[in-house]
Amino acid sequence: MVVVTVAHATATFAIAAPVAAAALTSQPTSSTSTKPRKNWEALSNKELEKEKDKSLQEDPNAGGDAALNGFFQQIYSGADEDTKRAMMKSFVESGGTALSTNWDEVRREQVPVRPPEGSEWKKWN
Repeated sequence: MVVVTVAHATATFAIAAPVAAAALTSQPTSSTSTKPRKNWEALSNKELEKEKDKSLQEDPNAGGDAALNGFFQQIYSGADEDTKRAMMKSFVESGGTALSTNWDEVRREQVPVRPPEGSEWKKWN
């Protein structure tokens, strides 16, 4: 309770008025106090670290098409002439759906098209 004194020309009055305790303190109330701020930079960095590219030792499927293409290039570059011939023939004749390194198997007949399960092969003219 706060007592306010009002002076008038003829009399002085003392008026008692209830005042909220929060109005008397110099500290901010809970509704206006500052909350701890989130460090969004640290959170985004943490998430990016989770999504970083894994090495082939951590995940054998890492790298996607680039890793697979590199693997096939490595096989092709270190292969003998029959293996290279088998790889080219099987890949071309199958429409890219098969890759064989066995020339004895591939040279006898045409390599059939083997689309992935759930897919359908269409020949475009």
